[in-house]
Amino acid sequence: MNIFFDGRFVKGEVEISEGIFKEIRVLGEEDPKDPDYMIPGFIDIHTHGRGGEDFSFVNDEKLKKLGRSYASCGVTSVLATTMTNEPKAVEDSVEAVGRIVHAPLETGEARILGVHMEGPFLGKDKKGAHDEKYLWEFDKIWLDKIIEKSNNSIRIISVDPVLSGASSFIKEYTGRGIVLSIAHTSSDYDTAVMAVRAGADHVTHLFNAMNPLNHRAPGVIGAAFDEQLFSEIICDGIHVNSTLIRMWFKLMASKMIIISDSMQAAGLEEGKYSLGGIDVFVKNGKAFQADGTIAGSVTDVGTEVRNVVSFGIEREKAILAATLNPALSIGMQNRVGRIAKGCAADYLITDEGLNIKNVIINGRTI
Repeated sequence: MNIFFDGRFVKGEVEISEGIFKEIRVLGEEDPKDPDYMIPGFIDIHTHGRGGEDFSFVNDEKLKKLGRSYASCGVTSVLATTMTNEPKAVEDSVEAVGRIVHAPLETGEARILGVHMEGPFLGKDKKGAHDEKYLWEFDKIWLDKIIEKSNNSIRIISVDPVLSGASSFIKEYTGRGIVLSIAHTSSDYDTAVMAVRAGADHVTHLFNAMNPLNHRAPGVIGAAFDEQLFSEIICDGIHVNSTLIRMWFKLMASKMIIISDSMQAAGLEEGKYSLGGIDVFVKNGKAFQADGTIAGSVTDVGTEVRNVVSFGIEREKAILAATLNPALSIGMQNRVGRIAKGCAADYLITDEGLNIKNVIINGRTI
């Protein structure tokens, strides 16, 4: 079998025991005559839901349903991404996620690695699909309660560095092991760099909900390049033009992260849905609010990986952007995202074009 190992395909075999890769044996170069390709399971660190469910309104049973839905499309690990919402709804959701993160993984379900909090500490001028009435300044007392309720499973917090007190906030929570990501902001270059100096090392859906790159005002995009920040990009071909996706891979392949930013409509028919409590309409593969504002996506990371390859990106770089890179960005590269000794045996069997044949999580075919 062709195995994706150390960033390239080789002919090889693996040994798995108790859901863990115990040994990887390289037998030679990639064999194009072999129809089977083993790649790590995809990781989505920014997704609000799919299959009719929304991470902003979940309980134990809904989380299990979501886990099965992600696994069905080859996404074997996710960060449950919450939207700006009524505080009690956020508290209840992260509490439910905190329970499942530390519970035994059931067969057929993707791993939920923790929470990505997208809001409420975001800019109103670049709010996108976030409900403005629930956006507010930094509130450490409330956030500490959220972290406790989540059983310390908050992995990423998306914030606007323009908000008052941003540098001290970023410094404090990065010091506690949480990734702080620049998001939904009209920040200029200097303000973004100040956030990086405070500890931010990540950008939420680069190019979207921020000022565009300008030759005299490079903004967050310029800072992401200069400071070599992990950069999420929605690669559905709607949110970001394929030329810019090619450009960013050429400039920043090792920090490129493919995300879906999917909502509950992903995997379902066209129609009216909800994203964090806001009405969203889906037509021709595009999710949008009544005023036309794009609102999340209805894609999945596996589809986006194939999109990226069709845009002209090397297959290997596309795979890394959906596996190892997101794992690195949240410090979980020794657990998921690689076919490597000691990592979870979460992998996919695909054809040469990365079309999925089988999904294996924890060493078990689903």
